[in-house]
Amino acid sequence: MADRAMHCCTFIDGEKIKLPARLLFFLPGIICISLATSYLLYDGSASASDPTLLWLYDKGGINVIWGDPLNAMDTHGGFHGDGSSLHVYYYTDSSMQPEMEESELWKKLPLSENVFNLIRNTIDNECAEAIPEVTNGYYFFYDRHSQTNDPYDESELWNRHSINCTVAIYDADEDILYVFEEDT
Repeated sequence: MADRAMHCCTFIDGEKIKLPARLLFFLPGIICISLATSYLLYDGSASASDPTLLWLYDKGGINVIWGDPLNAMDTHGGFHGDGSSLHVYYYTDSSMQPEMEESELWKKLPLSENVFNLIRNTIDNECAEAIPEVTNGYYFFYDRHSQTNDPYDESELWNRHSINCTVAIYDADEDILYVFEEDT
């Protein structure tokens, strides 16, 4: 039987096949083994490619991309994409805290009055209502409105007809990051 298998690899219709062509016979098996190996070695963390964390890392300057997703909700889909979203991530340690302390973009809690009003005084917004009151940690604000002069300044938040902003709140006690987006 082994002779027949070898014969099939070296001769087709009585013609001898050269070595490179014989190796192509094993190519599908090599591809399958490579895919299986890469699947087994992959750690399963989707955070490294999570667009919310990549955006926050880019705008906030703190490496947050290694968080484990806990929960996500999104009410966008209204008129012109209006709605809110909330993404919640868990971190295994407080290694981001010293960076946040040094950052000019992340501020120590409590929330400013404008950001507090955005999150706590919102009625019927299930995303905002799902954020617990965090007393120890840091927050980040970014104004995505087209008319903003400084996206890190929240002072103009209530002076326009619409709100397009992102707020991230890091709970230092629980090592949980809440990323809230509001688009009206």
